[in-house]
Amino acid sequence: MEHINVKKWNSYSVYLLIPNIVGYIRTLLSVLAFYVCFSKPYWFITLYGISQLLDSLDGYIARRLNQASAYGAMLDMMIDRSSTTALLIILSNFYPAYIQYFIVIILLDVISHFTYIYSSLSYGKKSHKSIAKNQFSILRIYYGYKPMLFLLCLGSEIYLLWLYMRRFKIQLALDPYLESCAYPIFTYLFGSLFVVKQIINIVQFLQAVKDMVRLDVNK
Repeated sequence: MEHINVKKWNSYSVYLLIPNIVGYIRTLLSVLAFYVCFSKPYWFITLYGISQLLDSLDGYIARRLNQASAYGAMLDMMIDRSSTTALLIILSNFYPAYIQYFIVIILLDVISHFTYIYSSLSYGKKSHKSIAKNQFSILRIYYGYKPMLFLLCLGSEIYLLWLYMRRFKIQLALDPYLESCAYPIFTYLFGSLFVVKQIINIVQFLQAVKDMVRLDVNK
């Protein structure tokens, strides 16, 4: 989400900007989803899925209505990181043999985003999605081409939800042939998107480190 000068708003109005209200709704949906995650899997998938789909809506509204704010960007990032982390914790409980991998993914997700946003702010950028020419091209594609950003984020979330569904043996209510086709699609296609997303997280972290070192050298 891009930031703009918020001096035309007072504190109260910033809290009630439409994109931020969407953020509050996302937060409520996430809390409700994780409250029932162990007992009502269908409700969890529905609530969590709606919350994640609204993630693209708040950014669109912010750009459309010129209501992008620093507070909204922080709220959006907080919801994204906390919900993904919580889902990975649940999956580590369901798949204890892979708990070390889930821990690494959680750490990578949180650290890469924190360091990259910190480095972006240190350079005076209004948004971490603003990629300079001297930064890695893959980040320019990832953040600059919105369909790519949407596809990788959506694919990653679908893959994690697929792992959740497999734990509860939830079927897709499809024809048996289509059901057999869906398995490799969800496992390998969305799994590949999830892996690509983790690679970008690594690149993002390396870019943040590189930028901060450059900042120290140029002081």
